[in-house]
Amino acid sequence: MNRITALLLAMAALLVHVLVVHRGPSGGFGPPYESAHVAYRIGRNLAREGVLAWSIHPVTGESSGGLWSYPSPLLVALSAVVERGYFVVTRALQVTGIVCVLLSVFLSTRFDTDRIAGVVPALLLVSSGAVAAAGASGTEWPIAMLLLATSFVALEHGRARFAAVALALLAVTRVEALPVIVVLAVQQMLRRSSGQGQSGAPLVAVFAPAVVTFGIAQAAGASLIEDAHRIVLPGADAAAHGGLQLLDFAVTTVTPFLLVIPFVALVLGELSGVGRRALAVAATWWAAAALGGGGPPAFDLAFVPALPIAFIAIQQGIARALDTYRRSMERLVWVVLIVGIGGSLLSSRFPGDRGTFGLRDLQERVWSASTRVAPGRDALLGRSSLYAEIRLTESLRRIGVFLRDRLPADATVLSPWPGALGYLSRARVVDMFGRTSVLPNSDRVPWSPEPPQIDLISALAIEPDYIVPTTGGLEALVAGELESKLPEGIVALDPRSKGSLRDEIREALGAYEVVVTTGRGPDARLDARPLVLLRRRGIGQALTLTKTQTAEGLLVVRAGFAPTEDDAKSAILPQVFDLLVLAERSDGSRALLDPRGGVRATAEALDQTRSLVGFVIDPRWPAAVSLARIPKNVLEEEPRIVAIEARLLHHGMSASDPAAEAVAPLTLSLR
Repeated sequence: MNRITALLLAMAALLVHVLVVHRGPSGGFGPPYESAHVAYRIGRNLAREGVLAWSIHPVTGESSGGLWSYPSPLLVALSAVVERGYFVVTRALQVTGIVCVLLSVFLSTRFDTDRIAGVVPALLLVSSGAVAAAGASGTEWPIAMLLLATSFVALEHGRARFAAVALALLAVTRVEALPVIVVLAVQQMLRRSSGQGQSGAPLVAVFAPAVVTFGIAQAAGASLIEDAHRIVLPGADAAAHGGLQLLDFAVTTVTPFLLVIPFVALVLGELSGVGRRALAVAATWWAAAALGGGGPPAFDLAFVPALPIAFIAIQQGIARALDTYRRSMERLVWVVLIVGIGGSLLSSRFPGDRGTFGLRDLQERVWSASTRVAPGRDALLGRSSLYAEIRLTESLRRIGVFLRDRLPADATVLSPWPGALGYLSRARVVDMFGRTSVLPNSDRVPWSPEPPQIDLISALAIEPDYIVPTTGGLEALVAGELESKLPEGIVALDPRSKGSLRDEIREALGAYEVVVTTGRGPDARLDARPLVLLRRRGIGQALTLTKTQTAEGLLVVRAGFAPTEDDAKSAILPQVFDLLVLAERSDGSRALLDPRGGVRATAEALDQTRSLVGFVIDPRWPAAVSLARIPKNVLEEEPRIVAIEARLLHHGMSASDPAAEAVAPLTLSLR
């Protein structure tokens, strides 16, 4: 097999790896990461409205946020170009990412082309679950990987024009690239001063375009200088978080541990110049990413762009080991390489038993995240974290479509996940963490998919019309299950909420009522669970619960919606409820009745049992819905029923939760 054939097979294997790894609950190819949708929305506003803003008010035209609302100006620009061409942005940028990782495989093999060690970087990239995850993420990370690899390879081979273009784009892709560009410039100066570098264009001509593009992006409103300051003078919490993420990345990816091979060669003074420079570039990127606080937790993508360069350093170390011509050394190198590739492939699978070895418990312990897990994410690293990311994004995209169809155009929505909701709902979505727009009485918050804390008081000060605290049902808002009640789970999002601050948050949340709606988008297969929202009181249809008793003695309980106080903010939200019909008998006992009056259970089982479960009331229905029809003979049988109590609860909530009451209980005395 010749070299070109081997390279093509490696690229095909990586493509298969990408398609297999990036699958979610629906079984199909998953959407981009949730955070990338922030860039897509800014790009759409630029392409359609000509404004670099996160949100534009549909009535007043007032904008909030800007190019600084997302840390990659290049991804925003690409989104605008794709949007302007009327292509599907999500798929177009996923395809772009896949092409970038495939080209990175090709570029990584541009050294030692006359020997078998030259394909080592390709083998390592193909086996990496992190590279496969980055390819289909729809984020800027695979683009950064290609541009970094292009810059390094072009500079090493004296291709000044390619290097200049790649560096210019890299400078506005991620702020982590800035210290790397400085290191590359210093390396080239040292090479030329020692007579090792190839003659050609002056270094100013190679690196000046990067300065120009950086300046243009900063003038357009990007936060590159602020983000660079955060890397140079990092906060202790951010640096600690990023350092732990780097450790998690090494553990799940495994292959970075192979850097011990070139490191030993470096200590012995036998590592080639290419290997030394590659080692320095990879280390610089990883240090900058760690000091900046890391990145998306799904495969820790912030560290992925440096992998091709790190693998080139590993290749150079292996080549030096093979040049010893010692059979024992050659065997050791290939065994270590095979073990590294095998370990890397494990991260692309879910934890589970492997034959008779029973590795599931061990894998879960090793792959447990070392950092705090944000809402909606999985504490288990590797494939599990990617699956959780895809599941979260699919749910949020479904909710975004639902809100687009149901909410007024000028409604304000607050959520800890602004990306997919903002992109698809097109409502005025406000990030609960303050990353996309400045919250009242707060400063601009640096973007990070995993922010260290949240200021709920500032977030609630904007008085949003709706709050989306979960992606469906009543699942956990923080790591673990809800502490107790729904409002308490929201309060727990703010790690600072203690004492008077916790009381202040509860008071602010008192202005909101719980709404459990169907939440069904165009594809109900993705997630058919009801959706829990908090709605500001007074802008939704008031629920009514009424009773009538016919001349024949038939007791009828009905539910419906009264007109809203604010039609402009009203949303047509069908709601899902559970019904409890309690009967009190003359002997003091209580029983749960079904909608036709039959005894369902004793009153002791109220939290687990409902008279009617999961019924839907839609405001578009003209008449009230009959919920229970209890005949006269049931009311009069001994021991005689002396009182009826009907309780309407939000679907899925515990009867003991005060927030579960959709309307005050309806009591009818029959004494």
